[in-house]
Amino acid sequence: MDRPKWIKSVSALAAENKEKSSIMVAVESNEWLLSELKKLHPAMAVYGLRCTLRKYIRKDASTHCERCLQYSHHRAHCRMPSICKYCGNQHHTRDHMCGSLYCTAGKGKPCSHTIRRCVNCDKKSYFTRDRHCPTRTRARSPTTAEKGKAPAEPANPNPYK
Repeated sequence: MDRPKWIKSVSALAAENKEKSSIMVAVESNEWLLSELKKLHPAMAVYGLRCTLRKYIRKDASTHCERCLQYSHHRAHCRMPSICKYCGNQHHTRDHMCGSLYCTAGKGKPCSHTIRRCVNCDKKSYFTRDRHCPTRTRARSPTTAEKGKAPAEPANPNPYK
């Protein structure tokens, strides 16, 4: 449907001291493809090589991971442990429970016993992703150099020629 697009250019790979890059390939949807994407490890053959299929997720500096609560990547690509946005412990926010014996707050809800602390900036006056967090503000606002600049297209040259 379209020419493959390399995620990183040859110069970006060289700067990171890497030899391989991912490519984006647009394909027409059909029954086989839809059934393959439902599998645990979807793959297809490209030029005789087995290639893993993964849905392309656009990300930028403001992308917030719902797993580790950091910025610049998506939950689907995160390898860090889950962090609770209420207490900062290693469990998912939906599994948060107050340790107080008589607390009536339900599972996954904060209460008055929960000590507020942002895991990104370590301030103790609000929870992670609060609008007052300077880390969130920096991630969500483009730098002055990026303002007015068109988004960069992925490099297209084949670095393996």
